[in-house]
Amino acid sequence: MKLDNADHCVKLFESYKKTTGNLLCNHPQGTPLEVLINELSFPIASHTNTTIPLFNYANLAMLNLFGMSRSEFIGLESSASASKENQVERAHLLNTVKSHGFIDNYQGYRLRKDGTEFFIKKATIWNVFNFKGELDGQAVIIYDWQI
Repeated sequence: MKLDNADHCVKLFESYKKTTGNLLCNHPQGTPLEVLINELSFPIASHTNTTIPLFNYANLAMLNLFGMSRSEFIGLESSASASKENQVERAHLLNTVKSHGFIDNYQGYRLRKDGTEFFIKKATIWNVFNFKGELDGQAVIIYDWQI
């Protein structure tokens, strides 16, 4: 799954602004969004808008949180981020985001590569749109978590 990270980061940034009315991060003039988002201290990831959503982006903080390399994370079914016990709640959450645009202050459990769970204390999940304005997937930024 090859993705132009520079374009994708613009989609993440613009979609966040469009759906939440806020900025994903400060964007000083001349600094590429790809660099800012990749190095942000808050974990960010996105998945595709396909029948089986696949992760198509993760910044360094998200890779560290999940204990995975980029090649392990990208292309992984996004449902693999939650335990079987949390799948119903996760599916409901993503459907709610799809219809409402975003959810703020999300809390829930997710799985690291080693099988241990971590708790997301505060996250925003939003719809990501392509440059034609079509739904391209969904993304998350995690503001607080506990391993």
